[in-house]
Amino acid sequence: MQILPNSSTGHVSVEMIGKGDEIASLAVYNASGMQVYRHDMKEERMDVDLSSKPSGTYILNIVIGKEKTSWKIVKK
Repeated sequence: MQILPNSSTGHVSVEMIGKGDEIASLAVYNASGMQVYRHDMKEERMDVDLSSKPSGTYILNIVIGKEKTSWKIVKK
């Protein structure tokens, strides 16, 4: 799994090679814990657009089946 770049001006690429047919659920939360983005990822690669969100630290949660991963994203 790759999340690039970090830090970013708002566009983040999420790549999950070999995830198979499983759908990944992506959710981004701001520092207050509010969900600001949600999308179901069906392909191995997608772009997350946070350009309309204020600068700061965000948490990207990715859930595939019962597995959950979290990444910190810094938006300049």
